[in-house]
Amino acid sequence: MREHDVWRLFDTKANTVTFVDDIEKTTRTESLKNIIAQRRAMTANPLPPHYPRVRLVRPGTKRSLQGVTAELMVIESGAYKRELWLGEPHTIPRGLFAMMYASDPPTLPLAPMMRSVDDALIAARDFPLADHAEVPFSKDKLIVDRTVVSIAVRDVPEALVAIPKGYRDVTVRTQH
Repeated sequence: MREHDVWRLFDTKANTVTFVDDIEKTTRTESLKNIIAQRRAMTANPLPPHYPRVRLVRPGTKRSLQGVTAELMVIESGAYKRELWLGEPHTIPRGLFAMMYASDPPTLPLAPMMRSVDDALIAARDFPLADHAEVPFSKDKLIVDRTVVSIAVRDVPEALVAIPKGYRDVTVRTQH
């Protein structure tokens, strides 16, 4: 997945994520287990009492998306609401969304707000086929909708995901 200047390569078989930094010209590979532990440490701090709490609701609502049954998961905090329709197409690696979510660093200092939802999102084995978020903004409502419109299995040019030559591996190696 390419982001601004840092992008990630997901290995769902090895349960690792490689972070590629195009500015520093470095790579770092971490296990999903380590990434989740780091995320939990970031969300472990106490949440100030004036912060809203996040609530996860699974109403059991289902619908067909991309040829599979997707189930609704709703995340709410104050006036913010996000609806994820999670389904498991056989062409998307199982657990990819959990890897993507866990390896995306939480926003500090608000990270503890997500503590109650993190475990459910990290445990998800399916993928969000539709994502609807809304939050009041001024006198209107800011709405973001993302929907998977098609899924195709194709060969990807190696250059699209290859780590450029000369990048330094800064992975911290642990002694066993």
